[in-house]
Amino acid sequence: VLLLDVLLTVGVEALFASPNCAPWGNNSRSASAKYREEKRAEEYATLQFLAVACFMQVLLNRRYIVENSAYSDIFHESPLRWLRELAYHLALLDQCACGGQLEGQYVRKRTHFQSSHILHHLQILCSGGHSHLHLRGGGRAASSAQYPAEECRRIMSDGVIPADASEGGSVPSLPASFYKKSFEHKLRDLEGIADAKGLKDVWNKIVAPWYDQAAVSVVKAGVASEPSADVGIPVGPVNSPLSPRRNLQEETESEPAQPAQPSEKKTLKDLVTGLQQGKPWQESKYSAENAV
Repeated sequence: VLLLDVLLTVGVEALFASPNCAPWGNNSRSASAKYREEKRAEEYATLQFLAVACFMQVLLNRRYIVENSAYSDIFHESPLRWLRELAYHLALLDQCACGGQLEGQYVRKRTHFQSSHILHHLQILCSGGHSHLHLRGGGRAASSAQYPAEECRRIMSDGVIPADASEGGSVPSLPASFYKKSFEHKLRDLEGIADAKGLKDVWNKIVAPWYDQAAVSVVKAGVASEPSADVGIPVGPVNSPLSPRRNLQEETESEPAQPAQPSEKKTLKDLVTGLQQGKPWQESKYSAENAV
């Protein structure tokens, strides 16, 4: 809820996301149906939130770009599928066309992009004239997970929206009062925009289920801390108890700081894996141990 409120209040002109492709790509089809569906179910909440964030970008005449492996099922069988009830544009990119190489050889590794706006820079395929390194074995697929510099440049170029490039219909500028409203009232205003643009059905498929699961509620001023009451951002159910704050001096005295222990750095090749038994690194929380 806090992340979405920041997206609505502060905002970005282009939201770029690259969700975990392991449960959705070509390699996932070699796994058993039961295991594949289990791994995809683990991604559901994240992708549901991403769909909401992308839809909000559309309502506010901003842009989203979602990247995944070529011919991924993620755009057809995950919550992102509802974005295809809106206007969308696709692009395919081969890494070798952007200078992608491993071990001195070109790597094709085709990537799929979906956006709310036309992609002028990311549609680029291999022109031929060279061989490609096979990525199976030796951790090569993991090593190729890093974008070539030229691909990064193209992503940034397509993230820039010209002033006259609106593709979502006319949306009047939001009044300054919008940004001071509670999160719940911001959603109400955006639901009205969706209705005015003929997108109420899409709202019901994308936002309404997430809203119900997120248990969004307005926090009463008597329960919330003063900053939360001023901003109006819901931080949990009204009846949930708040943890008492500890005195900073007591905390410092009772819990002396421990010297940081140096950790062994790992390479991208060590971390990126396909869909296999156990929890892949993409699904793990960030920590010093899994930092690149």
